[in-house]
Amino acid sequence: MAKEIDLYARQKRLAWFLVIPAVVVVLLIVAYPLVQVVYTSFFRANLDGSVEPKFVGFQNYINILSDPDWWSAVQVTLLFTFFSASLEAIIGLGVALVANSEFKGRTLLRVALLIP
Repeated sequence: MAKEIDLYARQKRLAWFLVIPAVVVVLLIVAYPLVQVVYTSFFRANLDGSVEPKFVGFQNYINILSDPDWWSAVQVTLLFTFFSASLEAIIGLGVALVANSEFKGRTLLRVALLIP
């Protein structure tokens, strides 16, 4: 019994040693740019770097949230996302039903769907 517990503990430790590098890489790839963007959002700056960035606090957020063009863009984005995801799900379900049905050449169809 003690051997089983020891083996389980070793496997658990090995799992952590294998997962930690992936977590570190994901944090470097995702977290660092996210923190940098949030930090930069509190400054007014030109993208060409011709003017020194100036701290403006939450003014950028106030400007965006009070801009009707921004709200229109959000509405268009949400509508596009809803309809494109719905259409994609419907088409995907249809293709899956056809690929699962019995007909001659089904294997060829499945291969053609999976290769790309």
